[in-house]
Amino acid sequence: MKNKYVLELTAKERHLCINAMLNFRNKVLARGIDTGDIDKLIKLLSRK
Repeated sequence: MKNKYVLELTAKERHLCINAMLNFRNKVLARGIDTGDIDKLIKLLSRK
């Protein structure tokens, strides 16, 4: 059986995480690497 975890973030924490992931995504894009998984994570973090 798999364990499931829930991570609850405040609006400020969520904003910080999204900005960090966007900065990371930009660095990955600059290297020409696929960002599909990063995009999915950003989309997940952006949900309210």
